[in-house]
Amino acid sequence: MEQFPKPSNIEHNKNLKENFSLDERIEQFYSKPETEEELNRRVGVIRDIPESINTPKVLLKLGKPDGADKFVHMQDEDGRDYVVALPIEKRAFHRDIANFCRQLYKKDLKVLGGGWIKNEDGKLVVYGQSQDFGEASKEFVKNILVQAFPDVEIEAVSLRSEEISKIQGEYINTLEKIDNEVAKDLYANVVQREGIRMGYDSTVLPQVIEGSDDEMFQMIYRSENGSSFGIDTLHLGYKDKNNILKTKELAQTRWNFYVKDAEVKDGILTVNFNSGGENHAISQPVDSLESAEIFSNLNETEKVILEMYKKNQFAYQNENYKVFHGA
Repeated sequence: MEQFPKPSNIEHNKNLKENFSLDERIEQFYSKPETEEELNRRVGVIRDIPESINTPKVLLKLGKPDGADKFVHMQDEDGRDYVVALPIEKRAFHRDIANFCRQLYKKDLKVLGGGWIKNEDGKLVVYGQSQDFGEASKEFVKNILVQAFPDVEIEAVSLRSEEISKIQGEYINTLEKIDNEVAKDLYANVVQREGIRMGYDSTVLPQVIEGSDDEMFQMIYRSENGSSFGIDTLHLGYKDKNNILKTKELAQTRWNFYVKDAEVKDGILTVNFNSGGENHAISQPVDSLESAEIFSNLNETEKVILEMYKKNQFAYQNENYKVFHGA
């Protein structure tokens, strides 16, 4: 197969201007470095944190001018603001950006919200919301961007409540009630990605695990088809040794699941629970949670049914299928 050389950075930047009619003010967010010196400078800009806590850290690395990119608004322990748009991969989540920044800056960054940034007629438009973290304050983020890029026109478009569906509104309202970062991430990740949809599902708000210093939470997601089949799944949310937020399925049962107590003691997580009238317990070292086996009391037929639902999740990702939030 004939190999075609990749276009140079100079050609890439030239194509940006020709294809999207970009001026230098907007081009800076999309163009690639043309020299080694420029590359080193940009790496420095990415890693550098302002000395003054009153000066926000702003990092805009956008994809293509005809698309939109996610951004996250965060704060560190000193109260310094961070506004970062960084498409790590084509389908990166807001939580991916937040975790990348925690690793890059070696800081326990608190996420305040998220949204999207797009190029529109020579200006940057801040709009939308994060499914992981809820809506960032658009005017606040706009003011930060204006401060960082005074020559660029910035527009903030806030969400109107009537434009948010009732179902999505319930999710956002529930998310806003959760003030702990680990618990919020757990809830968002389970509802948006890990929960098994069956059409009539419900959630239980995350509960802190005793002895974890608010660093570990458990929550139950109840999947029901409304008539003949349903399962309960126990999910765990925590930070790993690299301070990265993680979620983990701990148990999956055919019968009503009830956590009697959960605690971390001497490095061991213990969860005592009841399912179908029977008592059970999970015990696992905290430093090996990712490798923990999932407890299950499903029989072989129920496992087959569950796999059928897993393979057809696309059919349950619209507003006709209800999730009852925060029970």
